[in-house]
Amino acid sequence: MFRRIILTTASAVLLSACANNPVQTTSIKTFNAVLEQDGTRTSLGSDLSVRWTEGDAITVFSGQPSGTTFEMASISDNGMTASFQGEIPSSSIYYAIYPAQEKATIFGDNATICASIPSVQPAKAGSFADNVNLSISKTDSDQLYFKNVGGLLGFTANGTDIVSAMLSADEKDGGALSGDCYFGYSGDDLLIFPSEEYGRKNVTLEGAIKSGDKYYFVVYPGTYQNLKLVFTNSKGEVAEFTTDNELTVGRATCTNIGTFNISADRWRPLNPS
Repeated sequence: MFRRIILTTASAVLLSACANNPVQTTSIKTFNAVLEQDGTRTSLGSDLSVRWTEGDAITVFSGQPSGTTFEMASISDNGMTASFQGEIPSSSIYYAIYPAQEKATIFGDNATICASIPSVQPAKAGSFADNVNLSISKTDSDQLYFKNVGGLLGFTANGTDIVSAMLSADEKDGGALSGDCYFGYSGDDLLIFPSEEYGRKNVTLEGAIKSGDKYYFVVYPGTYQNLKLVFTNSKGEVAEFTTDNELTVGRATCTNIGTFNISADRWRPLNPS
């Protein structure tokens, strides 16, 4: 029922915007952005602090269903703060998301946003990839304080010739690991509504996964069951690990899911005859 209400409201708002969309005066605006330090962000420092990365961009909403991309203008404090600049109509309240997403939309009196955590994420040793860690900010000034939408799942693999890792799971309340998601604010509280109807029950890291290094999936919060982690090598062979244990992922948290030892005899054909 909640999802139907969201979609009906979104359609009404978008139709209204198309039928009556007066020209608005825009101006150049600069936002100063700081990062939530409880868990995750655009990249991890060696102390697990979270930092902006050169080239980051954000999407800012100012009362219209679609947003405007703001490019990074400066970065300071060793990546802890950054400023972003763009041209936008003035508004009493601004909403912003990282990373910038052209397809992201906002609708309804409660400013519900539809955006996504990618289901395929590049593998990056010691951190997570650029432009995958979805976060949101709400402000009535030029200061943005971003809150993370998802959490991190970290792992280490000991083995050679690993080219991808796919995690799949069932969220016990019908949620999703990745893909599209609705989220927004109730007062100052961030509400997150991932759903397997719009999202995905899996997430994949693609690229060389080096033996002994730490890697991270960015996923939505939830309680997950029937977890399966599948590694693939360059020959198309797979090494699978499963668990019956539940795993709870909190927003803005970093959880280690283990070290996985992949010996040569662990690899199996993907589709054995």
